[in-house]
Amino acid sequence: MQTENVQAYVVNRLLLDKAITSKAQSQGAQYFFSSPVIDIIPGKDSIQAETLCFGAREIFSARAVVLANGFKPKLPRKLGLGEIKNFLVGAQAEVEAENMYDPEVYFGQEIAPGAFAWLVPSHVGTAANKAYVGLLATSQARLYLQKFLNNLFDQGRITSREVEIGQKAIPVGTLTRSYGDRVLVIGDAAGQVKPTTGGGIYFGHLGAKIAAEVLDEALSSDNLTAAQLSRYQKQWKAKMGKELSRGYRARQAYIKLSDRQIEGIFSILGSSGMAEALLKSGDFSFDWHSRLILAGLKRNSTYPLLKIKQLVSREATL
Repeated sequence: MQTENVQAYVVNRLLLDKAITSKAQSQGAQYFFSSPVIDIIPGKDSIQAETLCFGAREIFSARAVVLANGFKPKLPRKLGLGEIKNFLVGAQAEVEAENMYDPEVYFGQEIAPGAFAWLVPSHVGTAANKAYVGLLATSQARLYLQKFLNNLFDQGRITSREVEIGQKAIPVGTLTRSYGDRVLVIGDAAGQVKPTTGGGIYFGHLGAKIAAEVLDEALSSDNLTAAQLSRYQKQWKAKMGKELSRGYRARQAYIKLSDRQIEGIFSILGSSGMAEALLKSGDFSFDWHSRLILAGLKRNSTYPLLKIKQLVSREATL
């Protein structure tokens, strides 16, 4: 599938983080490395973060705290903000590859249960000898990725399968409350993640922008109560709440499909021309997936949709 419009970029995450760090430091931000936060202690006039700075306990006091600590349920749970219980596991490795030009996406419960796998060149558009191989899965992501790497190696697609695999949990669902007295929660920690792909950078930045605006007003008025900061959750839910909810329902439906059903659905969408039509429509977006799903349901393509429904129903009864 191809489109003339650029839909996404392959990002060097390390360089992205360094660029954001540099920009923040130019505005006066201070960074404390090797200092994990082990507790957040709310108070009437301030809030404290208990940390281990190079192994030594140290307390930082502030007017407000923003939790941007990824999918780590301990602190939100302790603060009474709830807990995200559903999650996927992502695993990825950088590999040596031969003549990689375009991103490749692999579907199938045998490859990546409940999700998908990818093989993406580090430089799209020109031949690259390095690529990112990864997948999402409901469990045992590292094991499934190793099997996928072995398969790619046997096909001659990559030159080595002995690589370092990174792994992390990705939330599927949102936190009950992303605010409290003197506290806001953003990004993966709040569940601001696309349920369909596990992508968190785009929605995380949308949430962060809203959080900054709400927190700026709260600091200016010296009103950092939960009631005041609740405006943050209302605004980000209005912005992306429906998208996350629809994406979650789409994911739940996909998890139930067999490999045969998945293959059949792609075949029907391709042969009917529906996939190409949606790709070229104004509804196609790399970040707002529900628009594409709804557009597909509303489009005058009754025949392929009926075929898909029959396929799913028939397979379910076998």
